[in-house]
Amino acid sequence: MKPLSNIEIGECVLVINKENKLIYGPIEGFSHLKRNSSFSFLLINIEIDDHRYITTSLFISPNHLIFLANDKEVNNAIFASQLHSGDHIKYVYKNEIILGKIRNIYLTIEEGYCAPFTPSGTIIIDNVLVSNYASVNNHYLAHNVIKIYRWWIYLFGSNKNNENIHWILKLIERLVQWCGIEKFSQISMFNGVFQIFDFI
Repeated sequence: MKPLSNIEIGECVLVINKENKLIYGPIEGFSHLKRNSSFSFLLINIEIDDHRYITTSLFISPNHLIFLANDKEVNNAIFASQLHSGDHIKYVYKNEIILGKIRNIYLTIEEGYCAPFTPSGTIIIDNVLVSNYASVNNHYLAHNVIKIYRWWIYLFGSNKNNENIHWILKLIERLVQWCGIEKFSQISMFNGVFQIFDFI
């Protein structure tokens, strides 16, 4: 196991393909990378059904997309902020995708932020299937529009050490907003727990 912050471009990570099969895919680049700043994350505690008595935790930003277990299509994802206790997510156990049940969710502050992307648009983080994308609520659209940036990387390469969001990604976000897609805006917090999430 390797911390996500230490992953290099070109290294392979566990992902899921269009056929819902687990495969390894390369890290193509990073849409966002900040090592020395504090960010709001959701701490999602997960328990595994089917009498395996496994518990685990996932740290994920509130505006990141995550897949629910009852969605058969890989393209369907919701903001992590929209998850509730009792929801089921897709969990990887012994190279098999099973149900993971959310026990509880807390808001926490953590150091650093790393958002890699892969050819499939998916990645397994802490054994949980999540999308590569954030801020817009349409995984399928984000995965297709990001091809513009993939072409840029193919032609000019990607620099992991650049902590600024690339201008092409900012342009893509504006384009998606113009299309009327719901965009994550901000969160309201008090006493270390989240109260309400706002969308525009």
